[in-house]
Amino acid sequence: MGEPSANSVRMLSDEEAQYVLVAATHSIREYCNIQGWDAFAGDYGDLVDAMSWQFLGSYKKQIDWSLLIGLLVSNRLVEINKDGYAGTFYEFNLAEFNALEKEMRGTISVVANAAKFGEKWINSAISNLFENNGLEASSANIEVLVPASDRFVRLDHNDPNVDQGMKALKLVVEDAKQSNQFKELFADPEDAVAFIHEMETGTGMIERGRAGVAAVKTLLLDNLQWLKEKMPDWTGSASVGQAIQWLIKQFFGGE
Repeated sequence: MGEPSANSVRMLSDEEAQYVLVAATHSIREYCNIQGWDAFAGDYGDLVDAMSWQFLGSYKKQIDWSLLIGLLVSNRLVEINKDGYAGTFYEFNLAEFNALEKEMRGTISVVANAAKFGEKWINSAISNLFENNGLEASSANIEVLVPASDRFVRLDHNDPNVDQGMKALKLVVEDAKQSNQFKELFADPEDAVAFIHEMETGTGMIERGRAGVAAVKTLLLDNLQWLKEKMPDWTGSASVGQAIQWLIKQFFGGE
């Protein structure tokens, strides 16, 4: 395969996506083991560092980490939490991962091979995936997708309803960035930044055409409903209402 252009985007196949997910989660587990932790908790940057330090560091610029985190949230391996002092932080449950890996060994070959042959196998598999396809760090962006399941929804951006929903979501984010009323909701300015980052992460997942229902609820719907409750008279409240209605209809089967 020839080297892709600098602006190209390559979708991973289901099997290839498993390699990246396995590498990321095994990296977090090893990081926890080294630290003597039963679980991991940290901010967005901490989580990306934990996912990439062992196998994916050389390809860090290629992977859409926001989308990968959203997939981990959808599969209940990562939880997003908010604290009045610590702000937004991400928790990775080591026991949950170990149990899930044990359950999947018999059905997913990538997980089975990772468990059987260990770090050298994972590192070799990742190197083959990226380097043998000519995917150097500066040449392509990788969108990590997992096999289809009932927890994921595909979106057709040629559908006018999808286009209107995306416009409403983006308008909420832009209005929030410019709104002092929004910023005053937070005692710590970094919490406002984290809130917007969550909204942008969720919107980005949808914009790529495939999103997990659990991630959409955590990153978008819960935040939008909180905004609606806290600022019913906000100038951006119309877009908030439109976005909520669209998400419920699109992802949760409501009207």
